[in-house]
Amino acid sequence: MFYLFKAYGCLVKHQFEAAFICYEKAGKLDELATFNKYICEGILKLKAKEYNQALRSFSMASILLPNNKNGYLYQAIAHVASYLTTKYPLVFY
Repeated sequence: MFYLFKAYGCLVKHQFEAAFICYEKAGKLDELATFNKYICEGILKLKAKEYNQALRSFSMASILLPNNKNGYLYQAIAHVASYLTTKYPLVFY
C-alpha cells in the first residue's frame, strides 16, 4: 500500500520514472493504478522517442479505462510527436 501512495505522489509531481518504479514494486494493482502505470510507462517511452512502445502503453491504458480521456489524449500526442520527428526532424545547433 505504501508504494501505491508513493507512486501517486510521484505521478502528481510529474516524476514519472519514480512513479513507474513504485508501481512495479507495489505488486498487485487495482484498475486505476494499472492505468496510471501504463500512462507513466508511455510517457517514459515518449520521452525516449520510442513512439510505438508509447502508443502501446497508452492504448493499453485506454482499453483498461475507456471512459478516461487521458489515454486517448496521450495517444494523440504520441502520434503527432512521431509524425513530426519523421517528417520534420529537429536539428539542434
